[in-house]
Formats: sequence, C-alpha cells, structure tokens
Amino acid sequence: MSFSSDSRRKAIEINKSITASTGVQELLSVVTELHREFNYVNVATSWSKLAKLVHATKARDGGRRRHEGNKYVFELLSTKTAHKANEMKPQAVANTMWAFG
Repeated sequence: MSFSSDSRRKAIEINKSITASTGVQELLSVVTELHREFNYVNVATSWSKLAKLVHATKARDGGRRRHEGNKYVFELLSTKTAHKANEMKPQAVANTMWAFG
C-alpha cells in the first residue's frame, strides 16, 4: 500500500465523519479533532456541512441559538482553507463558496 492510497483512505474516512454529523456541535467536534489531517476535500466538505447545519438550526429555532465553538472552528477552517486553497479543484472551490451563500 502506498502512502497516497493511505492518505486517500484517511481523507475518505474523515469525509464520512464530516457528512455523518447531524448537528453543529457534532461537526465542531469532528473538525476540532481531525483538522490537522484534512485535505482540501475535507475542508470544502466541512464548510458545506457547516452551512447546511447552521441553516437547518436557524430554520428550527428562528436563529436564536448560538453555538459555542463556532468562532474557533471558523478560524480553524479559515486557516486550513488558506493552506489548502492552491490544491483545490473547481468542485471544492464551488462547494466552499456555496457555504458562504
């Protein structure tokens, strides 16, 4: 097994954890725990999932609920995005931009 296949397998597992998150707090935990291992797809998927979960939460509670840790995760993802931006393929760029509405 090559390093690249190991990296790809790990990235797929991370993406499964990101997409399986059913709430903002769960996603925040995944990002906090695994961000050091993110590739560019994981970064884009995290932004997209965060946007979907925040939107769903606002729809349920009228935007009243705030999640502790959002700022920290936003900063983590922003830093990771800056580091991975030059690797991003067009779909990852589109997914990231979509998250910002």
